[in-house]
Amino acid sequence: MVQGVAAIAAPDFVGKRQWPYSGVVIIAGVLIALAGNGLFLAMWAGEREYGTPLFPVFVALFVWSLWALWILFREKTWRTVPHPKSFAIGFMITTALTAANLVKSSWYEPSVAPVSVQSSAKFGKATLKATPEGDFVYVPVTLRVKNSGKVPAYILGSAFWVVGRQFAATAADRTEQAWKRDLEAGKDVDLYAKPPDSTMVSTGEILGAGSYVNPGTEFVVQKLVLLPQSAEFDALTAETKILTLRKDKATLPSGLKPHGFSWNPAGGPPKCSWPQCGDEFVYYVGYVEHSNNIVNVTREPRYLNSWWRMYAGGGNSEISAGVRPYHPAREESADWESDDIYGIEKIKGGGDLVPFQPLVAGALKDAGK
Repeated sequence: MVQGVAAIAAPDFVGKRQWPYSGVVIIAGVLIALAGNGLFLAMWAGEREYGTPLFPVFVALFVWSLWALWILFREKTWRTVPHPKSFAIGFMITTALTAANLVKSSWYEPSVAPVSVQSSAKFGKATLKATPEGDFVYVPVTLRVKNSGKVPAYILGSAFWVVGRQFAATAADRTEQAWKRDLEAGKDVDLYAKPPDSTMVSTGEILGAGSYVNPGTEFVVQKLVLLPQSAEFDALTAETKILTLRKDKATLPSGLKPHGFSWNPAGGPPKCSWPQCGDEFVYYVGYVEHSNNIVNVTREPRYLNSWWRMYAGGGNSEISAGVRPYHPAREESADWESDDIYGIEKIKGGGDLVPFQPLVAGALKDAGK
């Protein structure tokens, strides 16, 4: 508003100077322009990205502000200020309050409020289904995602997986050497059983990538897992995992869109230079903006890449994401930024474990068999 008034007062100042305060207003407008563009250039210097679209504008306006200030200094415009000390003090106080508000809203508040998004999985009561191929059991799984905190969050990826476990007892106590091998393989240690064989029987997404959960919001998703009655599983386990992005640190204006599948040769497989991607994965991409527009206009455009990796052997489904500047000529550039800048956090959810044979027995009893 001050700069708008200064632009209106400029013809009067360079002309007849009929308005006694035109010089004062113009000094304030020039100082605001100088401080504002100085801030933009200081923020830009943090990364020095020459592809920033508005960088030439910042430079031009900063040089113009210096030139305008020199003109005002040469004209000794400050002599037209009725109370120069009061004017200078007021300008400094206003600038300090604006800077303090910027720091509080853009950096302090997002850093102290934690993200609290939980996910969980729970098995329900199984039912029997007779088919020409044999008897099957339906095992319901209830999946929940809830934001119990105060910070809205995007869901960059969410996965559940149901695994069948088969245990094998040993004839004698297992030796300490066998324990060490189990620990090296990342498995549990049991005295009378070998590490269980695991088979992935169901996996998928809980919520679509790019969706978001506001504080106090809870999503409940029901899934059905179909298993043959004769399956030789001793237990079923269900687990969940979600990957979140703080909405007060960054936004996804267009959401996330599926960009490709590693096994689909159409258009070539998606590129992923991260080891977490593995061989079989789903790939998402989306444009990301900072919640602070001062940062947005002093940086090159950012793109967020998200991957969902599946393990057929019973391991957990891995989800990963990263942000980087977009360079079409080198899409596999390794200049990934820190996840902390955008509040990207991977959260392991609550799971469930049930013995399989009692599930089958209950389903048979309810069906009268």
